[in-house]
Amino acid sequence: MSTVERVELPEEILALRRSIDNLDGAIVYLLAERFRLTTRVGIIKARENLPAADPERERWQTERLT
Repeated sequence: MSTVERVELPEEILALRRSIDNLDGAIVYLLAERFRLTTRVGIIKARENLPAADPERERWQTERLT
C-alpha cells in the first residue's frame, strides 16, 4: 500500500484551480440549459410536423462559430 505525499501548492495555483472549478460549473449549467431549450424546440417541431434537422441553420451556426 502506498501513501500519497501531500505537497503544499502555491496560492497562485490554488486560485487558478478555483477559477477553473467555477468555469466548469458554468459550463455544466450552460450545457444543461442548452439541452433544455433544444428539447423544447424538438417538442415544438414534432407538434408542428416540422423536420428535425435544419441544414441551413446548422450551416449558419458553423459559419458563425468558426
